[in-house]
Amino acid sequence: MRAVATILSMVGVLVLAAPAGAGLVGTYECTVKVIFTPPGETNPVELEKKFDWELTSSKLLFDWGLGDGVTHDFTAAGITGPVATIEGLSVHLEADPAVSLSFAVTAGVVDTTVVISSPVITFPALVNPDAYATATMTLTDNNSNGATATGQFAGPTSYEATYNGSVNWAHLVGTLTALPDGSAIGNGRQPSPTGRTAINATVSSIQSEYNFVLTAGDSASGTSRFDVVPEPATLALLGFGAALVAMRRRG
Repeated sequence: MRAVATILSMVGVLVLAAPAGAGLVGTYECTVKVIFTPPGETNPVELEKKFDWELTSSKLLFDWGLGDGVTHDFTAAGITGPVATIEGLSVHLEADPAVSLSFAVTAGVVDTTVVISSPVITFPALVNPDAYATATMTLTDNNSNGATATGQFAGPTSYEATYNGSVNWAHLVGTLTALPDGSAIGNGRQPSPTGRTAINATVSSIQSEYNFVLTAGDSASGTSRFDVVPEPATLALLGFGAALVAMRRRG
């Protein structure tokens, strides 16, 4: 029993030192930007809409969305009709942590750069956590002249998963091209095709973002998820500690 108690004491210290999950609390913000050059001009114009909410009590899961049938138009002087219309936008947040981001957008009369940024999830630091990121996009031609969604990230790609504010971890979904009156689908996953891979760093925040140029009059939609968990050794240690605590209680 003395040996078990000694091991239990050591594990207890290690468990306390391991990152403990923290709930979702505070202000979270989903940002949509559209960047376009008005007809006859040379300087681009940027419009931005921030959707934010305050969580006053800690939550393990949280969902937010525009709601069924709710849209948001970006308008500008000198342009007839919307520059772009956000027809769907939703986020799913998990304290584990994970972030899922979904959207649907239609460009107006000019080619438009669309930038959609998920909320940033912060959490107690995880050392060398395991993770995966997955993203899909669907492009639809609405005006019988073909459509293109050109990614603005490295690759070029349209989706980026980042950690610690600025470290790029995954670039997914290449440029899409749809035939007249047609559609195109792109997707990607890191690692591919299944499983998780280690982020060899100390991670304390994650975020997802889409960034692409959408041709005039056409539509794009997408979904993504960026999911991070402690490395297996940490999980095993926590499980071992819990098992020893249970043994001591039964004893």
